[in-house]
Amino acid sequence: MSPISRRQFLRGALRGGRSPVRPPYAPREPDFVARCDRCGDCLRVCAERIIRIGEGGFPEIDFALGGCTLCGDCVSACRGRALVGSAPFSLLVQIGGGCLANQGVVCRACGEACDRGAIRFRLRVRGAAEPVLDPTACTGCGGCLGRCPVQALTLVPTEREALAETA
Repeated sequence: MSPISRRQFLRGALRGGRSPVRPPYAPREPDFVARCDRCGDCLRVCAERIIRIGEGGFPEIDFALGGCTLCGDCVSACRGRALVGSAPFSLLVQIGGGCLANQGVVCRACGEACDRGAIRFRLRVRGAAEPVLDPTACTGCGGCLGRCPVQALTLVPTEREALAETA
């Protein structure tokens, strides 16, 4: 069982759950919540229209609506200086078992959607090419999520600093 936040405890969500994905460059959740004044300026300037109002009136990213281009407009518009983190997102794509390519079906939708080339395909003898993630190239922008026809991709939290040290 994953640890739960105070808010989850008070609302009776005792099974835990994932924290919402905040706009790019948001610091850790407690710092973001303390700094964000919930003005909505980041929503208004997002050209991709993927930022929405979430629980408590705080902005969060909805990758079902598309991926983030990391343009920085939301950071510039943030009056409360809530978007001051060191990396755009502390997320990496994870390719799940339901991936069509891993089941022998030719599909490269996620790789074609990735502008950074973080998802590449390794050829296999007598089979569909295997998707391979380059974690150093993945920005966690979510651009590939909506393109997967079987929703086999998820974003998982990661620490960018630890990733950089192992690369």
